[in-house]
Amino acid sequence: MDEVLLKIGELADFSGISTKALRVYEKMELIKPVKVDEETGYRYYSPDQVKDVEALLEWKDMGFSKTIRGSNVLV
Repeated sequence: MDEVLLKIGELADFSGISTKALRVYEKMELIKPVKVDEETGYRYYSPDQVKDVEALLEWKDMGFSKTIRGSNVLV
């Protein structure tokens, strides 16, 4: 059976953030889709990535909102 994947809008809804925010996190290399459809450009995420986004939001709420460029380290 194929793994269930979430579209960017579904991940955004589950996480309580916008698709724009997810794209920003992707550009910052904090979260990456597990699959990008080459024809449509649609981004797909695993259900486990909901936890990753929630963790990013917790870090942000604690004041860790900047990143070192090219790194996944929050400062």
